[in-house]
Amino acid sequence: MTDSSEGSLPSKTVLEVDESSAFSTPTKQQGEAQQARKNFTAGDDLILLRAANTVKPWEAPYGTANGVMKCFDQIARVCSDTPTFVKEKPGTSLRTRFDKLVKQFREAERASRRASGTSEEYEERDVLLQDIVQRMDGWKSLREEEKQYERAKRDGIEASGALMRRLAMGELEDEL
Repeated sequence: MTDSSEGSLPSKTVLEVDESSAFSTPTKQQGEAQQARKNFTAGDDLILLRAANTVKPWEAPYGTANGVMKCFDQIARVCSDTPTFVKEKPGTSLRTRFDKLVKQFREAERASRRASGTSEEYEERDVLLQDIVQRMDGWKSLREEEKQYERAKRDGIEASGALMRRLAMGELEDEL
């Protein structure tokens, strides 16, 4: 019996320590850390989308990560100048959030986002996202048209070069 009572003592002691630490008052440092907001709110999304709508990162030079990231660094500076924006988010975080918002919008997951924020914020966010997605799609189709034109031009040059080679070879055969 003495063994079982000794075995229960350490667990009681551990529980007492856990309970006391769980209910202790937070230190000043812990309180400040809890007050520093890390997650995006509907208002933060609006600020981000307004900045993205102004900077237009989708029009950055294609194929260069630096062009896109420079745009998002610029967006980060614009957002950090807004006092209500979440504390100091880097351009990479804003790009991730922007891509997530666009993806959610494209997948029509509006119902889950409606629960957060006021209806005015939601409606403005929806309008901004719709405008941004249309601009992105327009820019993408313009790039595709340019690529098709360049491809057709290159194919035409290659075809005319092949024709010239055949004509030259045919003339050489006639001369021999």
